[in-house]
Amino acid sequence: MSKKPPKIQKKYQKKEELTSAQKSLIAQLQATDQKVREHEAAHIAAGGSVIRSGANFTYTQGPDKKLYATAGEVSIDTSTEATPQETIPKMQLVRAAALAPSDPSSTDYQVASTATMLEMQARIELSQQLRDELAEKKHLKICEQ
Repeated sequence: MSKKPPKIQKKYQKKEELTSAQKSLIAQLQATDQKVREHEAAHIAAGGSVIRSGANFTYTQGPDKKLYATAGEVSIDTSTEATPQETIPKMQLVRAAALAPSDPSSTDYQVASTATMLEMQARIELSQQLRDELAEKKHLKICEQ
């Protein structure tokens, strides 16, 4: 009758050595993980009130069985506000948040472009409101005379 060795002994077994290619891949994954995390942190730091959620990451398992972030995203609120006066500074903040990382992605540029377009639309709307107010004041002044 043979006894199985206790599970504790497995703990002391020699670990498998990683190949140089695996070690190189781990180094690349570590660098990517750090870069991705810094990128998303930059969005969050710059975005303030327009950030809807914390960073969400996509992970890749390395040959060492650890998970490394290889992609990420932060949700940014690009909705317009009730007035142009509120929308303009919000879109400026959205653009700043989108372009905050030192290496903006194509999606970051798209968000910044959308924010710029919405800001310009709000500026046009504000300009029209001011023009209408001026025209009304001018009309009232003429009527008073």
